[in-house]
Amino acid sequence: MDENDIRALSESQVTLRKEVDELKVLCKVLQSEIHSLKDQCAALRSENQQFRENFQQIESRVPLQSMLRISDINVDTEWVANGIVVAGASGPGSAINQLWEPYSVCIDDDDQTIYISDCNNHRVIAWNLDTQIGHVVAGGNGKGIGANQLNSPRNAILDKKTDSIIICDYGNRRIVQWPRQNGKCGQTIKSNIECYGGFAIDDDRYLYASDFLKNNVIRWKEGESEETIVAGGNGDGNALNQLHSPTFIFVDQNRSIYVSDKDNDRIVMWPEGAKEGIIVAGSHGKGNDATHLKYPYGIVVDRLGTVYVADSWNNRIMRWKKGAQEGSVMISANGREDQLNPLDYPMHLAFDRDGSVYVVNQKNHQILKFLIDSSHSSS
Repeated sequence: MDENDIRALSESQVTLRKEVDELKVLCKVLQSEIHSLKDQCAALRSENQQFRENFQQIESRVPLQSMLRISDINVDTEWVANGIVVAGASGPGSAINQLWEPYSVCIDDDDQTIYISDCNNHRVIAWNLDTQIGHVVAGGNGKGIGANQLNSPRNAILDKKTDSIIICDYGNRRIVQWPRQNGKCGQTIKSNIECYGGFAIDDDRYLYASDFLKNNVIRWKEGESEETIVAGGNGDGNALNQLHSPTFIFVDQNRSIYVSDKDNDRIVMWPEGAKEGIIVAGSHGKGNDATHLKYPYGIVVDRLGTVYVADSWNNRIMRWKKGAQEGSVMISANGREDQLNPLDYPMHLAFDRDGSVYVVNQKNHQILKFLIDSSHSSS
């Protein structure tokens, strides 16, 4: 190796050392950036966890029956005429894929599950809309008064704060609470009440229930026994301070109570503290035109004040805009030969977060889903 080779090798070593030093500096920069990214990820995870906790707190304060307030549904929205059978397609019966005169439906959008009061099977079924598989979450041990039994349940709502199902156990004259997960029996939270389906929880954990025979709606604080009459309570009749066989109820964000006043064929709204109600739908006696209802049951009220009613004996779902003197037919058994799954005594309804409406088609022992008609509607 001559002098030139040695000089070239030396220069190469110097260049290599410089490159190594530059790489070391770059590595330190990258390590610093990695540490910074790790810190940012940790902060994001912490923020995400805080967001989840905050959301869960907010979610637990929103009564499930009032979830429609989250969705803006245009007052002129239309729904497709043909409903999709989402539960009960196998006809009436007691098998796990069958229903027998269901009374109510409650939707959990988060896990695509509906909860069905399967009245004549004396049970509550959780039905997964994705897998089309159901399982019993309450009752299912025959008709009876035992802690592990139900008797003709009329309504079941999901209470996410306690992760439980609260049930109007009508035949046993009680309201019971069952754990949603692996519940073996229920706990009675209100006795001696003819709750035909009317039950609600407001944002401040006040519980409301209608009494079919006492013709009133009562309210009490969760965990307490003292109750107050907040609607009716003046005997059965059709005066504005009376109710006659109240069934389902709905409580809005202002604590106004909407009562399905069945035998008066009307929906009455009682503002908090009111001594009498305000008629918001029906009230002109039984009939089937746009101003009448005939034995209304399930009701939902959106945040615009629009009232949606299961008009059972007229086999239709009605919509009454706030302040309107008459309603409009939203879904009906219109007698068309091409109509699939026509309504037969619709008992109850609920909306999912997309605005689709689920209807308890009682005499056909089904739950139907009606999608928004995108060709005519905006939501």
